[in-house]
Amino acid sequence: MDDNTPEKEIIYVGDPMCSWCWGFAPVLQQIESDYSNDAPLRLIVGGLHAFDTDPMSDQYKATIKHHWEQVAEATGQPFNYAFFEREGFVLDTEPACRASVVVRSLKPEALLSLL
Repeated sequence: MDDNTPEKEIIYVGDPMCSWCWGFAPVLQQIESDYSNDAPLRLIVGGLHAFDTDPMSDQYKATIKHHWEQVAEATGQPFNYAFFEREGFVLDTEPACRASVVVRSLKPEALLSLL
């Protein structure tokens, strides 16, 4: 191990547009707050719906909305359901993941709040 590598770390893999990742955000913030001195948090992003190209159908929107409702009920995290009124929206998480990588590179201390 080199001098800059922590002996322990907590690795979190998530997607900035994942509803369960959003639901888990308060817990993740608490973990970071409680353990950052002993085991720094390393955030890795993965594309849940990376490179999707088709606009969301009404059926797909209903499925995703149902998942959001489940997450909101289980976690208490608020969701803005106005999203589902957008016509022609393509659920492509790649740009949000790319933004996360840029923030991690330029201002790593801001990545957790971005996610």
